[in-house]
Amino acid sequence: MPFGPASRSVAGVADADRVFFHPPDLPAALRTLLYQIPASRVTTYGTLAERLGDRVAARWIGEALLHEDFPADCPRWRVVRADGDVGRYAAGRERKVALLRREGIDFDEDGRLTHAAGALWDAFDWIPPPLAALRDWQRSLAPRVIRRDMLGADSVATIAGIDVAYPAAGRTARAAYALCDAARGALLAERVVRRPTAFPYITSYLTFREGPNLVDVIREAEADGPAADVLMVDGSGRLHPRGAGLATCVGVALGRPTIGVTKKRLCGDLAGDEPPPGAATPIAMDGEIAGYAIRPHTGGKRIYASPGNGVSLETCLKLTLRLMPARRRLPAPIHHADRRSRHNTAGA
Repeated sequence: MPFGPASRSVAGVADADRVFFHPPDLPAALRTLLYQIPASRVTTYGTLAERLGDRVAARWIGEALLHEDFPADCPRWRVVRADGDVGRYAAGRERKVALLRREGIDFDEDGRLTHAAGALWDAFDWIPPPLAALRDWQRSLAPRVIRRDMLGADSVATIAGIDVAYPAAGRTARAAYALCDAARGALLAERVVRRPTAFPYITSYLTFREGPNLVDVIREAEADGPAADVLMVDGSGRLHPRGAGLATCVGVALGRPTIGVTKKRLCGDLAGDEPPPGAATPIAMDGEIAGYAIRPHTGGKRIYASPGNGVSLETCLKLTLRLMPARRRLPAPIHHADRRSRHNTAGA
């Protein structure tokens, strides 16, 4: 599979986790499909997304065809919308229409394909759908997740917040690690690393965009100093549609205790009343408590915390509440990591 993860052996990486550390090259997979569309035929963004493994990728495909570099002979003009509209094109809509008309594709006065059904192409050669492989890996984590405490809350001395930001139009990832005292949230050490953005933003696949960069900054920071007792990730843990968000994936892949903290609730329902400032309400998924909605002391918008790996529900809540400052929305480790990732105060 030319667009798949690296096949070489990587020290410390289990074969089952290679897809996490080395996600597939989706632009290469997309090019493979584009070159199969014959002249005088077109396909849709949704059809291409299905061939990659998930229709949710259709939006990314539209943006990639508009903004990414493709070889001049790659027929990206042969992709249209499902309703027959010609859609956008890097060189302009009129240029796209001209290229398709040259190949015998006709349009009505509203700029929609005529006899679209006869022109549509979906007879692609089969390729292993890369997005399906990523979902399968996330779902396979369930038996490997440790739901008990690897280290009790009262024994946790340090917590590192980790986060990623994307300056430079998203082409560079800047991952930050902020080691904090677990009792007061004081910043003890920090590290920022920059990496090229290797995986695109696709809804519900954030793990594979951010995970490898977070692993890099964790490893670099802890090569020069002590390892954090717990990693607090700006991303979901158990509160995820597949039960394994970014915090869970990082925790399982590294064998480390993790907590996930997000600003948005991806799934689940509040199992109680709206929490008052400085308090929490459980969130239920499939009849079980999977995490908590927490109101900041300021009374602002809720945040959501859930265990990733090696942390119990009780410890997840205890540590998160302990590190909630009086005047900020986010727990101290995430606050510090967020600032470092965005402002690069660490100078990396």
